[in-house]
Amino acid sequence: MFRQGQAEGLLTDRSPERLALILLATLQGLAGLVNCGVAPADQVGVLVDEAVARFPHTAGSTAAR
Repeated sequence: MFRQGQAEGLLTDRSPERLALILLATLQGLAGLVNCGVAPADQVGVLVDEAVARFPHTAGSTAAR
């Protein structure tokens, strides 16, 4: 997804590997917050949707559910 964004000129200032690492760290952080009870488990879907929405999307990308 990030390599496609770079190829389409949407990610000119960041490496796709760095963005992927930041996204993974964000999702792992949310999982940790849910696991330790800081964030309610029934909100995990909404939290993940909000986190992912903050990252650039390419026209051809689709979200797996």
